[in-house]
Amino acid sequence: MKPSKTALFVKTGVVIMTLAVLYAVAQSMSWLPGWTNPFGERTKDRSGPVVLQSIRDLSRYEAATGQFQVVVDLEKDAKFLPAAIRGERTLFVGVGTVDAYVDFSKLADGAVKIDPDRTEATITLPPAQLEETALDTEESRVFATQRGIFDRLGDFFSGNPNDQQKMYQLASQKIQEAAGESGLRQRADANTKLMLENLLKALGFQKVTVVQAPAAQ
Repeated sequence: MKPSKTALFVKTGVVIMTLAVLYAVAQSMSWLPGWTNPFGERTKDRSGPVVLQSIRDLSRYEAATGQFQVVVDLEKDAKFLPAAIRGERTLFVGVGTVDAYVDFSKLADGAVKIDPDRTEATITLPPAQLEETALDTEESRVFATQRGIFDRLGDFFSGNPNDQQKMYQLASQKIQEAAGESGLRQRADANTKLMLENLLKALGFQKVTVVQAPAAQ
């Protein structure tokens, strides 16, 4: 008597399930090499080639750098509604650096003066400037968030609950302002002056005078 189709189907299912269980056990016990896993994940890099957009010559001396950290506390609320219903507060730690440099391409005409005997030199430098904030994306992060019920629902349906772009912008802005109020530019001016004095004295100049031009108003 031939077995029914249902019986064959059940037996086949049992065999497949048994093999699957044996395979899982073998994989967990490291009895099989990793390449035999047909369900293993693979990462493929399909990125396009890097495109060179521009090259520019630099004529600046990077004279100082400052590292800053700021805690951005951003709160949004609604009138006549408690924060538990409608509101959002986010705490974001921003870590970044700001470089200070002197741009030698800004030297004015006659900024370098050398006496006939080539023993004395006077250089008038432009004031140091600050680069834009370079935010460390690995160290900068959101470490606390509180949302009202309506905001949590909105985040769920929008599919973008972790939009941190505004936080990065605020952190960069605050760090840039702090760098401007710090002594970073003055440190860069002093370091550039010392570097030029040592360099020209090593070239044989006996007296070297480095002054900073007044900052533009």
